[in-house]
Amino acid sequence: MSKIKKDIIDNEDLTMAEFLKGHLQISQGKISIASGYFNVEGYEVLQKELKEAAGRDGFGLRLLIGNEAVVRKDAALTGEAEAEGSLPQELDDLPINDSRASLVGDLISFLSSEKVQLRQNPERFSHAKCYIFEDLGPLETIAVVGSSNFTHPGLQKNIELNAALYQSSTANLVLQWFERRWTKGADIKQQIIQTLEDSKFGQPLDPFQMYMKFLYEYYRPRLEELEQEKGKILELAGFQQDAFSSAKRIISRYGGVLIADSTGLGKTHIALELLREYVAVKRQKALVIAPSQVLKAVWEPRLMDESIKTMNVTIERTGTSSFHPEEYIDYDLVVIDESQNYRNSSTNRYANLLKLIAGGKRKMVILMTATPVNNSLLDLYHQLTLITAGDDSYFADLGIPDLQSHFLSAERKELTEGIEQIVRLLDEIMIRRTRQFIVDNYPETTINGRPVRFPKRRLRKVEYSLTALFGDQIYQKVLDTVEELHLVPYRSDSYLKTLEDEAKKEAMVRSELQKIGLLKRFESSVEAIRNSIARLVRFYEYFERTLSSGKILSSKAFRKALSQIDNSLEDEEAFFQEIEKIDLVSLTGEYNQAQMRADIKEDLERLRALKQDLDRIPVYADRKIMALGELLARDKVFEADGRKCLVFTQYMDTAEYLFKNLKDQMQKQGKRISLLTGKTGSQERDKIIKAFAPRANRSQLFASSEETDRKIISEADRETDILISTDVLSEGQNLQDCNYVVNYDLPWNPMRIVQRVGRVDRIGSEYDTVTAGVFWPENALEENLGLVRRLEEKIAKIS
Repeated sequence: MSKIKKDIIDNEDLTMAEFLKGHLQISQGKISIASGYFNVEGYEVLQKELKEAAGRDGFGLRLLIGNEAVVRKDAALTGEAEAEGSLPQELDDLPINDSRASLVGDLISFLSSEKVQLRQNPERFSHAKCYIFEDLGPLETIAVVGSSNFTHPGLQKNIELNAALYQSSTANLVLQWFERRWTKGADIKQQIIQTLEDSKFGQPLDPFQMYMKFLYEYYRPRLEELEQEKGKILELAGFQQDAFSSAKRIISRYGGVLIADSTGLGKTHIALELLREYVAVKRQKALVIAPSQVLKAVWEPRLMDESIKTMNVTIERTGTSSFHPEEYIDYDLVVIDESQNYRNSSTNRYANLLKLIAGGKRKMVILMTATPVNNSLLDLYHQLTLITAGDDSYFADLGIPDLQSHFLSAERKELTEGIEQIVRLLDEIMIRRTRQFIVDNYPETTINGRPVRFPKRRLRKVEYSLTALFGDQIYQKVLDTVEELHLVPYRSDSYLKTLEDEAKKEAMVRSELQKIGLLKRFESSVEAIRNSIARLVRFYEYFERTLSSGKILSSKAFRKALSQIDNSLEDEEAFFQEIEKIDLVSLTGEYNQAQMRADIKEDLERLRALKQDLDRIPVYADRKIMALGELLARDKVFEADGRKCLVFTQYMDTAEYLFKNLKDQMQKQGKRISLLTGKTGSQERDKIIKAFAPRANRSQLFASSEETDRKIISEADRETDILISTDVLSEGQNLQDCNYVVNYDLPWNPMRIVQRVGRVDRIGSEYDTVTAGVFWPENALEENLGLVRRLEEKIAKIS
């Protein structure tokens, strides 16, 4: 066959294989190939010509392949196109016979030649394809760029589009592109050879091993079915099974999926089934990332029950300096529960996770959240970039050339119009069903033979008066004091005389945001604002002492200490332990010391005066805690349905205050009360959850047997009746033994209330109604919010 000169090669009039064969026959020099995929049957197409070319003195082959080429993955057919899966997958699927074994052996021999080099781009998946022939004649170089992979479908069967570049100047531009990528590539020649040798076609086998391999290949489909059922405890409902099938299809096409069903529909069950598929059946390595409490209480027990082996990491740890993304880049699958925690791209946890996903081999990503959008459509964009590994051109085939620009455009529109702009993408990548959708479309669905039912929701608004709680004078004093504070420790860098304007603005914004946090504590409880003011006094006194010693705690060091304790001063002992680890810097003449000391003095006077007033408010005068008791009595919470109550608050101070002052009252009524906060140890936490919701947290969820029911009844006297918790319990927990939730304070983000109520409003609830009580500070709320608006306007002005 002579050299073929044709401008377009599409596998119709001329196949890529025919074109390459013609040029291989006359090639006297180097051949450079970039391909997303490379496999055995692709080599077979050009086997004869490659071996002949390798016998010539000037021959050299450089093959640069994508990092998915050696990663096991699901292959899926799109239209009539042949699937182009990874090399390990192809080796698994090839039938065992003499011709295939001989072909693999020949490929190992060919790749072992010193004339053949293999590399891959380790950081990002390389989707480019090009074939470059050098020295076809005097100063002659040609290149082909297009869509054909170095695979049997790409070279012969798929409809492709490749353009041949015969002008050496143009071909050399392609060669220069290849050289840049080749320089950055990692040598994987031995890895490819090892993959081939480790396959069923590899090293010679003795008769017994060969017999066992034949048996395995023959029975493999049935063995995989058995493996999928092995250890399986939960039966999926029809809508969960459909979600599982859809998720597999989406992952196969896009490498990831966002499971965003409403709270209580069993996202964890769907993800567990996906993990069984990829880990137990396909033997892939999986990493599960979830909030610490959810990982310990939900994921780890479920994974153990289901005999699924994974590596587990807490969301909190991904944001610390002890987390090293490079240690996890060889994983095949990453499951991220409560993925809304990665909605902010400016955080350390987001940056670390993106490095993990983008590094090394291409990874499948499963995102799980009932609240993908909290504040902005960009929340959703940042989560989806975990699937795209930061590649904004990832969805170009959907008509989205730049994902970030697409979302920014949607964000600038009204919410409804903005969602309409991204709806096609969401249809492709997201599974999102509401409870009403399930009721309408799966009316007869069951789990383990039991009908799936959903309770009706009832809202109870509890109005109380902040002015009556604090008194008009103290109420106004709190607002005035907060607004007038300088908050020196939060912005000590702003007193540097040489500080640039932008840095000074940033410091001022931090202090104004802290004031908003104080107002939220004010709304939460007397104890929360009282303790906050007391801590500020002690911290100011510490800060003043450091200044007297000629030292200062810099803003950066202060923020670092706060970050180690979740940006809260509630655990004062832990905070000062962190402070002790920090080397204070010298208080030099660069600081405006006179102004700083004056502002500290002014703040301390205000704070001490306010502390004295707050300390005089007795528990018996707390109208809000009285209102809680009245609500529980009025609704006869402990006499009907679940006979339990779950009380949520944002703050540990409020939770401890409620527990301390309700404990005696509850015990006199024969009720058991428990407290759960971020300070609660993991073992104690598990005991508390199981005592409060033993049915929802037994190992065989929703199963029914006389033995199980008898066990639960016999333990009823040890169950908890009222559980007071911070938001550490608002994500991922099953607490549907209860059907009454109280929101004792209002979170800024209303989605937090959805998550709180979602702990009891879940599949498996036996109750007709779930009640959500919301405490609402009625008559003084506008004044409170008015101050918040003034602070927000001040922040906007500074910015």
